Amino acid sequence: MAWAIDQQHVTDPAARHVLLVLANFADSKGRNAFPAASTIARDTGLSERTVRSKLDLLRVAGLIAPGNQAVARVEIARADRRPTVYDLTLSRGASTAPRHGERGANGAVHGVQMAPERGATVAPEPRAKASKSTSPEEQETIARQRTSESAPLFDPRGVELVGGLQRDVLLRFVEHREELGKPVTTAGWEELRDRLQAMWDMGIDLNDSLRTAVAAGYPLPPDPRRGKQAVIERRQERQQRDTAAALTWADRHMPPSRSDREACA
Repeated sequence: MAWAIDQQHVTDPAARHVLLVLANFADSKGRNAFPAASTIARDTGLSERTVRSKLDLLRVAGLIAPGNQAVARVEIARADRRPTVYDLTLSRGASTAPRHGERGANGAVHGVQMAPERGATVAPEPRAKASKSTSPEEQETIARQRTSESAPLFDPRGVELVGGLQRDVLLRFVEHREELGKPVTTAGWEELRDRLQAMWDMGIDLNDSLRTAVAAGYPLPPDPRRGKQAVIERRQERQQRDTAAALTWADRHMPPSRSDREACA
Protein backbone atom coordinates (compact mmCIF):
# COMPACT_ATOMS: atom_id res chain seq x y z
CA MET A 1 0.00 0.00 0.00
CA ALA A 2 2.98 2.30 0.53
CA TRP A 3 3.60 2.06 -3.21
CA ALA A 4 0.17 3.58 -3.88
CA ILE A 5 0.87 6.36 -1.38
CA ASP A 6 4.37 7.19 -2.64
CA GLN A 7 3.59 7.22 -6.38
CA GLN A 8 3.47 10.70 -7.92
CA HIS A 9 2.24 9.89 -11.44
CA VAL A 10 -1.34 10.67 -10.40
CA THR A 11 -1.94 13.47 -7.89
CA ASP A 12 -5.72 13.68 -8.17
CA PRO A 13 -6.93 13.01 -4.58
CA ALA A 14 -9.94 10.92 -5.58
CA ALA A 15 -7.89 8.80 -8.01
CA ARG A 16 -5.21 8.23 -5.35
CA HIS A 17 -7.90 7.13 -2.91
CA VAL A 18 -9.25 4.62 -5.46
CA LEU A 19 -5.71 3.36 -6.06
CA LEU A 20 -5.25 2.81 -2.31
CA VAL A 21 -8.38 0.68 -2.19
CA LEU A 22 -7.17 -1.42 -5.15
CA ALA A 23 -3.78 -1.88 -3.48
CA ASN A 24 -5.56 -3.01 -0.33
CA PHE A 25 -7.37 -5.74 -2.26
CA ALA A 26 -4.36 -6.84 -4.37
CA ASP A 27 -2.16 -9.78 -3.47
CA SER A 28 1.48 -9.54 -2.39
CA LYS A 29 2.58 -9.02 -6.02
CA GLY A 30 0.05 -6.29 -6.70
CA ARG A 31 -2.20 -8.55 -8.77
CA ASN A 32 -5.78 -9.82 -8.77
CA ALA A 33 -7.58 -6.85 -7.25
CA PHE A 34 -11.25 -7.07 -8.17
CA PRO A 35 -13.40 -5.10 -5.72
CA ALA A 36 -16.74 -4.05 -7.15
CA ALA A 37 -17.30 -0.39 -8.02
CA SER A 38 -19.88 -0.26 -5.23
CA THR A 39 -17.28 -1.55 -2.75
CA ILE A 40 -14.75 1.09 -3.83
CA ALA A 41 -17.47 3.74 -3.61
CA ARG A 42 -18.31 2.62 -0.06
CA ASP A 43 -14.65 2.66 1.05
CA THR A 44 -13.85 6.02 -0.54
CA GLY A 45 -17.12 7.89 -0.11
CA LEU A 46 -17.22 8.60 -3.84
CA SER A 47 -20.07 7.88 -6.22
CA GLU A 48 -19.84 4.78 -8.44
CA ARG A 49 -19.73 7.02 -11.51
CA THR A 50 -16.74 8.90 -10.05
CA VAL A 51 -15.07 5.61 -9.16
CA ARG A 52 -15.35 4.36 -12.75
CA SER A 53 -13.98 7.68 -14.03
CA LYS A 54 -10.98 7.47 -11.67
CA LEU A 55 -10.33 3.86 -12.68
CA ASP A 56 -10.14 5.04 -16.30
CA LEU A 57 -7.73 7.78 -15.22
CA LEU A 58 -5.49 5.25 -13.46
CA ARG A 59 -5.52 2.98 -16.51
CA VAL A 60 -4.54 5.81 -18.83
CA ALA A 61 -1.77 6.82 -16.44
CA GLY A 62 -0.45 3.25 -16.57
CA LEU A 63 -0.76 2.60 -12.84
CA ILE A 64 -3.25 -0.24 -13.26
CA ALA A 65 -4.02 -2.64 -16.09
CA PRO A 66 -6.66 -5.33 -16.67
CA GLY A 67 -5.47 -8.54 -15.06
CA ASN A 68 -6.46 -12.18 -15.42
CA GLN A 69 -10.27 -12.05 -15.62
CA ALA A 70 -10.46 -15.80 -14.99
CA VAL A 71 -9.62 -15.06 -11.33
CA ALA A 72 -12.93 -13.26 -10.80
CA ARG A 73 -14.70 -15.89 -12.85
CA VAL A 74 -13.67 -18.56 -10.35
CA GLU A 75 -15.11 -16.58 -7.44
CA ILE A 76 -18.21 -15.01 -9.02
CA ALA A 77 -20.40 -17.15 -11.24
CA ARG A 78 -22.71 -14.48 -12.68
CA ALA A 79 -21.06 -12.48 -15.44
CA ASP A 80 -23.27 -9.43 -14.86
CA ARG A 81 -22.01 -9.18 -11.28
CA ARG A 82 -18.37 -9.90 -12.03
CA PRO A 83 -16.06 -6.86 -11.59
CA THR A 84 -12.94 -6.23 -13.63
CA VAL A 85 -9.72 -7.75 -12.30
CA TYR A 86 -6.89 -5.20 -12.12
CA ASP A 87 -3.13 -5.57 -11.64
CA LEU A 88 -1.08 -2.75 -10.15
CA THR A 89 1.79 -1.63 -12.37
CA LEU A 90 4.38 -1.53 -9.62
CA SER A 91 7.14 -0.52 -12.06
CA ARG A 92 5.41 2.85 -12.49
CA GLY A 93 5.10 3.52 -8.78
CA ALA A 94 7.21 5.65 -6.47
CA SER A 95 10.69 6.60 -7.66
CA THR A 96 12.22 5.78 -4.28
CA ALA A 97 12.53 2.42 -2.56
CA PRO A 98 10.09 1.60 0.26
CA ARG A 99 11.26 3.03 3.57
CA HIS A 100 11.80 0.50 6.35
CA GLY A 101 9.29 0.93 9.13
CA GLU A 102 7.23 3.65 7.42
CA ARG A 103 3.67 3.45 6.21
CA GLY A 104 3.57 -0.30 6.57
CA ALA A 105 6.38 -0.84 4.04
CA ASN A 106 8.37 -3.05 6.42
CA GLY A 107 8.80 -6.49 4.87
CA ALA A 108 6.85 -5.52 1.75
CA VAL A 109 7.58 -6.04 -1.92
CA HIS A 110 7.61 -2.68 -3.76
CA GLY A 111 5.66 -1.24 -0.85
CA VAL A 112 2.81 -3.77 -1.12
CA GLN A 113 2.06 -5.70 2.06
CA MET A 114 3.12 -9.33 1.97
CA ALA A 115 0.05 -10.34 4.01
CA PRO A 116 -3.05 -9.88 1.82
CA GLU A 117 -5.70 -7.72 3.41
CA ARG A 118 -9.46 -7.99 3.41
CA GLY A 119 -10.78 -9.61 0.25
CA ALA A 120 -7.39 -10.42 -1.26
CA THR A 121 -7.19 -13.82 0.45
CA VAL A 122 -10.02 -15.27 -1.64
CA ALA A 123 -8.37 -14.57 -5.00
CA PRO A 124 -6.42 -17.63 -6.20
CA GLU A 125 -3.15 -17.34 -8.02
CA PRO A 126 -3.64 -17.31 -11.82
CA ARG A 127 -2.39 -20.31 -13.71
CA ALA A 128 0.83 -19.76 -15.62
CA LYS A 129 -0.49 -21.85 -18.46
CA ALA A 130 -3.57 -23.85 -19.29
CA SER A 131 -3.54 -27.35 -17.79
CA LYS A 132 -5.62 -30.40 -18.46
CA SER A 133 -8.03 -29.31 -15.70
CA THR A 134 -8.62 -25.92 -17.33
CA SER A 135 -12.00 -25.71 -18.95
CA PRO A 136 -12.32 -24.55 -22.60
CA GLU A 137 -14.06 -21.38 -21.40
CA GLU A 138 -11.17 -20.50 -19.08
CA GLN A 139 -8.64 -21.22 -21.82
CA GLU A 140 -10.53 -18.87 -24.14
CA THR A 141 -10.61 -16.17 -21.43
CA ILE A 142 -6.86 -16.47 -20.83
CA ALA A 143 -6.15 -16.34 -24.58
CA ARG A 144 -8.29 -13.22 -25.00
CA GLN A 145 -6.51 -11.59 -22.07
CA ARG A 146 -3.08 -12.27 -23.57
CA THR A 147 -4.24 -10.88 -26.91
CA SER A 148 -5.63 -7.73 -25.30
CA GLU A 149 -2.40 -7.15 -23.36
CA SER A 150 -0.39 -7.15 -26.60
CA ALA A 151 -2.84 -4.87 -28.45
CA PRO A 152 -2.51 -1.05 -28.33
CA LEU A 153 -4.34 0.47 -25.37
CA PHE A 154 -7.54 2.28 -26.28
CA ASP A 155 -8.17 5.55 -24.45
CA PRO A 156 -11.89 6.45 -24.63
CA ARG A 157 -11.26 9.83 -22.98
CA GLY A 158 -9.32 11.22 -25.92
CA VAL A 159 -11.33 10.08 -28.95
CA GLU A 160 -13.68 12.21 -31.01
CA LEU A 161 -17.28 11.21 -30.40
CA VAL A 162 -19.80 10.66 -33.18
CA GLY A 163 -23.52 11.23 -33.46
CA GLY A 164 -24.21 12.87 -30.10
CA LEU A 165 -22.62 9.98 -28.19
CA GLN A 166 -22.05 10.89 -24.56
CA ARG A 167 -18.57 10.23 -23.20
CA ASP A 168 -19.77 8.74 -19.92
CA VAL A 169 -21.90 6.26 -21.91
CA LEU A 170 -18.84 5.27 -23.97
CA LEU A 171 -16.73 4.91 -20.82
CA ARG A 172 -19.32 2.59 -19.28
CA PHE A 173 -19.44 0.51 -22.49
CA VAL A 174 -15.63 0.19 -22.52
CA GLU A 175 -15.72 -0.93 -18.88
CA HIS A 176 -18.48 -3.41 -19.81
CA ARG A 177 -16.24 -4.89 -22.52
CA GLU A 178 -13.46 -5.33 -19.96
CA GLU A 179 -15.88 -7.11 -17.65
CA LEU A 180 -16.67 -9.49 -20.52
CA GLY A 181 -12.97 -10.15 -21.00
CA LYS A 182 -13.07 -8.46 -24.42
CA PRO A 183 -11.44 -5.04 -23.91
CA VAL A 184 -11.71 -2.53 -26.74
CA THR A 185 -8.45 -2.12 -28.65
CA THR A 186 -7.47 0.73 -30.93
CA ALA A 187 -8.33 -1.36 -34.01
CA GLY A 188 -11.57 -2.47 -32.39
CA TRP A 189 -12.56 1.14 -31.80
CA GLU A 190 -12.13 1.91 -35.50
CA GLU A 191 -14.65 -0.81 -36.37
CA LEU A 192 -17.00 0.23 -33.57
CA ARG A 193 -16.87 3.87 -34.67
CA ASP A 194 -17.83 2.92 -38.24
CA ARG A 195 -20.79 0.93 -36.92
CA LEU A 196 -21.89 3.81 -34.67
CA GLN A 197 -21.61 6.27 -37.56
CA ALA A 198 -23.79 4.06 -39.76
CA MET A 199 -26.34 3.74 -36.97
CA TRP A 200 -26.35 7.51 -36.48
CA ASP A 201 -26.90 8.06 -40.21
CA MET A 202 -29.98 5.86 -39.90
CA GLY A 203 -31.35 8.04 -37.12
CA ILE A 204 -30.63 5.64 -34.24
CA ASP A 205 -29.85 6.96 -30.74
CA LEU A 206 -26.30 5.78 -30.04
CA ASN A 207 -26.55 6.31 -26.28
CA ASP A 208 -29.62 4.07 -26.03
CA SER A 209 -27.96 1.43 -28.20
CA LEU A 210 -24.84 1.24 -26.02
CA ARG A 211 -26.90 1.20 -22.82
CA THR A 212 -28.95 -1.66 -24.26
CA ALA A 213 -25.80 -3.61 -25.13
CA VAL A 214 -24.48 -3.18 -21.56
CA ALA A 215 -27.79 -4.18 -19.98
CA ALA A 216 -28.13 -7.26 -22.21
CA GLY A 217 -24.48 -8.31 -21.88
CA TYR A 218 -23.73 -7.87 -25.60
CA PRO A 219 -20.14 -7.11 -26.69
CA LEU A 220 -21.44 -4.84 -29.48
CA PRO A 221 -24.57 -2.77 -30.00
CA PRO A 222 -27.05 -4.50 -32.32
CA ASP A 223 -26.41 -3.63 -35.95
CA PRO A 224 -29.82 -2.57 -37.34
CA ARG A 225 -28.69 -2.30 -40.96
CA ARG A 226 -29.73 -5.83 -41.86
CA GLY A 227 -33.11 -5.49 -40.21
CA LYS A 228 -33.75 -2.08 -41.74
CA GLN A 229 -32.88 -3.32 -45.22
CA ALA A 230 -35.37 -6.17 -44.78
CA VAL A 231 -38.04 -3.68 -43.72
CA ILE A 232 -37.37 -1.56 -46.81
CA GLU A 233 -37.59 -4.58 -49.11
CA ARG A 234 -40.87 -5.74 -47.54
CA ARG A 235 -42.28 -2.23 -47.88
CA GLN A 236 -41.38 -2.11 -51.58
CA GLU A 237 -42.97 -5.52 -52.19
CA ARG A 238 -46.14 -4.43 -50.42
CA GLN A 239 -46.33 -1.25 -52.51
CA GLN A 240 -45.90 -3.26 -55.70
CA ARG A 241 -48.68 -5.65 -54.68
CA ASP A 242 -51.00 -2.76 -53.78
CA THR A 243 -50.33 -1.05 -57.14
CA ALA A 244 -51.01 -4.25 -59.08
CA ALA A 245 -54.23 -4.86 -57.12
CA ALA A 246 -55.42 -1.29 -57.76
CA LEU A 247 -54.82 -1.63 -61.51
CA THR A 248 -56.68 -4.95 -61.59
CA TRP A 249 -59.64 -3.46 -59.74
CA ALA A 250 -59.74 -0.47 -62.13
CA ASP A 251 -59.75 -2.74 -65.20
CA ARG A 252 -62.71 -4.70 -63.85
CA HIS A 253 -64.93 -1.97 -62.41
CA MET A 254 -64.23 1.35 -64.12
CA PRO A 255 -66.04 2.07 -67.47
CA PRO A 256 -63.82 2.42 -70.52
CA SER A 257 -62.83 5.94 -71.48
CA ARG A 258 -64.01 7.63 -74.71
CA SER A 259 -60.64 7.05 -76.36
CA ASP A 260 -60.90 3.33 -75.52
CA ARG A 261 -64.40 3.10 -77.02
CA GLU A 262 -63.31 4.87 -80.21
CA ALA A 263 -60.35 2.53 -80.47
CA CYS A 264 -62.62 -0.46 -80.15
CA ALA A 265 -65.01 0.92 -82.81
